[in-house]
Amino acid sequence: MPLAAGTRLGPYETISPLGAGGMGEVYRARDARLNRNVALKVLPEIFGTAAYMSPEQARGAAADRRADVWAFGAVLYEMLAGVPAFSGDTVSDVLASVLKFEPDWQKLPAGTPATIRTLLERCLAKDRRQRLQAIGEARIVLEAREPQVTTKAPRHQEEPRFSFVSWCLGGGIAVLVLALAAVLYFRETPPPQPVLRYSIPAPEKTAIHTFAISPDGHYLAIAALGEGKRQLWVRALDAMQPQLLPGTEDASYPFWSPDNRWIGFFAQGKLKKIAVNGGPAQTLCDAPDGRRGAWNRDGVIVFTPSTRASSLQRVPALGGVPAPVTKAEAGTVHRFPVFLPDGRRFLYLLVGLAAEGKGGVHLASLDSQASQRVLADESSVAWFQPSRSDTAYILFVRENTLMAQPVEPKGLQPAGDLFPVAEQVLFGPVQQHAPVALSETGVLVYQAGSGLGESQIAWYDRAGKELAKVGAPGRITELALSPDEKTVAVPRYNAGGQNSDIWLHELSRGAETRLTFHASTNYEPVWLPDGARLVFSSNRSAGIDDLYQKETSGAGQDEPLLQPPQRKYATSCSRDGRFLLYSQLDPKTGSDLWVLPLQGERKPAPFLQTEFRESQGQFSPDGAWIAYSSDESGRYEVYVRPFPAGPGKWKVSLVGGQFPRWRRDGKELFFLSADRKLMASAVKAVAGPRPSFEAAVPQPLFDARVPTVPPGFNPFPYEVAADGKRFLMIRSGAETSDTPLTVVVNWLAGVRR
Repeated sequence: MPLAAGTRLGPYETISPLGAGGMGEVYRARDARLNRNVALKVLPEIFGTAAYMSPEQARGAAADRRADVWAFGAVLYEMLAGVPAFSGDTVSDVLASVLKFEPDWQKLPAGTPATIRTLLERCLAKDRRQRLQAIGEARIVLEAREPQVTTKAPRHQEEPRFSFVSWCLGGGIAVLVLALAAVLYFRETPPPQPVLRYSIPAPEKTAIHTFAISPDGHYLAIAALGEGKRQLWVRALDAMQPQLLPGTEDASYPFWSPDNRWIGFFAQGKLKKIAVNGGPAQTLCDAPDGRRGAWNRDGVIVFTPSTRASSLQRVPALGGVPAPVTKAEAGTVHRFPVFLPDGRRFLYLLVGLAAEGKGGVHLASLDSQASQRVLADESSVAWFQPSRSDTAYILFVRENTLMAQPVEPKGLQPAGDLFPVAEQVLFGPVQQHAPVALSETGVLVYQAGSGLGESQIAWYDRAGKELAKVGAPGRITELALSPDEKTVAVPRYNAGGQNSDIWLHELSRGAETRLTFHASTNYEPVWLPDGARLVFSSNRSAGIDDLYQKETSGAGQDEPLLQPPQRKYATSCSRDGRFLLYSQLDPKTGSDLWVLPLQGERKPAPFLQTEFRESQGQFSPDGAWIAYSSDESGRYEVYVRPFPAGPGKWKVSLVGGQFPRWRRDGKELFFLSADRKLMASAVKAVAGPRPSFEAAVPQPLFDARVPTVPPGFNPFPYEVAADGKRFLMIRSGAETSDTPLTVVVNWLAGVRR
């Protein structure tokens, strides 16, 4: 019976129904202890028909076809005897009878052939090893020869002669057929299952970043951001609370092993895995900024190593050296792999500058780097193939609507018309990631919403109070303030999220002028001291990020400043205009700090090149020091070294830090903590042959709420005014969402086609 609003069940008070199905009813309820909303599942009262349950079902053990044999025997007995084989006043009494007692054989009608009694005994054997192993074996029992009676009765007392044949002719065969038909009908043609739809909230005080459902449909893995940390949670769909997996800091894009025992994820520039029941996370290989993985039954993981990597990589699930599994053309990027059931073929998304006419969802294989386009839509996908069906479904997002394309599984040719599944699904066009997951059992999970929010640039004081907004909101992740503090350079992504151009925004008038016009990604701007030129990175040359410069007046062409072979990202220019500091990616040493002289020969030289990752370098105002971030301690911290060389290295941050910025007088150093707080540390520095540097304990100023940038990457989301009292900062839109996840069981039956 449905529960009325306000019904109390222990500490829970029902608010409204969320959904119902054969497994029970789900309600939105209030937990009076924790003062928060929860999903409450109420099981039905006879959860199965106890009188026909086999002993193994009554014990809660796994059932197989021998449970159907038992049910056939129970139905046949009842049709012959007129009473159930097992009964009781309550469900518990019935189940106890099933487990402990034999049917009352005396209730079978006179004349029942011995072969029928034998058949019933073989069907209702409590040890399923002694039971008929399949219902087809009933024919063998029925065809067995009946025992002959050797003792003769007196002539005047002739024993009635009943045989299996005469019993069948007398109507017994109809009983057998009806009993068998009843069991087979309910086994082979189950009644239509209703669609069950309910919501699962984010873990308490967190917002959801990415998620994945286990292949068996029992568990959700959720990467969620809370209190400045993004961690991995696991929640059983029939449980009330998720469980945090320690050791998963910075986790994103989780995915499951085929046996439901492991979760793969990306964190701290690595591809990792962790057991679903916890334990230490294991590092498998490098993945600077991973974008989802797929795991097949042969222990092969295919994954996207970073947003800038071109080809998909493969690596053993035990760890090892990744190898390319797809071959990307220059100017294209492969993302979001999904294995098909055969474990060899997989779907992925192809996007990029050179993807025109080729972009969309592609099919490839572990056995060949050749691919074919399946869909033109630029969205990550989910795959579902119902058991015993000749049709599979590819799910993707188009204009915030979750769509399904029926296909034939072998060649993935369309097998029907495209149809909508759900509207208002959250979708981020910059990365083309659709928040949708499907289990092999057909449980659908997605996150609703109108789209990822746009970011806003604004001025803030040292307490975090907003002083004034700057420009229009948009898909913004970085900015650079001119030396005279009159103009801010802002890379803005286009509507499709593929390309970005640099715009110059005048702070006094609010006018905004486009500086770059190339159909590529132009970003990470750095002002030169005279304010007349801007250095930036662009991947316009074969997809490789090189350094260019352009006059801020807009005159002239984009001038190549430093080109291949390695990817380069400008981070700072010395105040005297003599040196440009930039990060360079090296396949052996990772990210290193290099210096390019802007005068004379312009021959670049490494400033810091180690086995660790150094990035985000910033010249001090006097040019005698460089602040930077490094992961040499196992996590990114802020350090300071003398420039151009000299003994000593000083750590500024204490428990994680990135994106250092100097105050104009060099007496204070700012950075972002691991939980995205803006930190400030007073510093004292003495340059010279014996340099000395002293940093005070960093003090938190306010929660920055800037866009999440992968550790070690260079886009700076804030700037510091000369006096150190104001901060020009990007406040992030909804890159994560506290919108609950929607779970749909039997989703295919609920769509209108």
